[in-house]
Amino acid sequence: MKIKLKTGNMDKNEGPDDTLFFYEMTHIKRGITMLSKEKINRINELANKSKAEGLTDSEKEEQQALREQYLGNVRKSFKNQLKGMKVMDPEGKDVTPSKLKQMQENEKKH
Repeated sequence: MKIKLKTGNMDKNEGPDDTLFFYEMTHIKRGITMLSKEKINRINELANKSKAEGLTDSEKEEQQALREQYLGNVRKSFKNQLKGMKVMDPEGKDVTPSKLKQMQENEKKH
């Protein structure tokens, strides 16, 4: 999966690896740590093995733990993206839901 980001401070000569590194570092600074490539590869290995021949009980436990870590990271990332959003209607009025505004205010206090 390729992630493209446009930022004002990225050099034109930077390639996809630099972009991904920037993405990872930004999220690490925000308290979101991405799963390592090894863990993601292991998730895929276990999924393929599960389809092909089945998993042992210990592998099922490992798979569940890895999935929980992955989903936890996805949820944190999504929540942080929401915290930075502002919803505007066609006339330019702020129509951000009150629950989201509360979440953003709570974030400013911490």
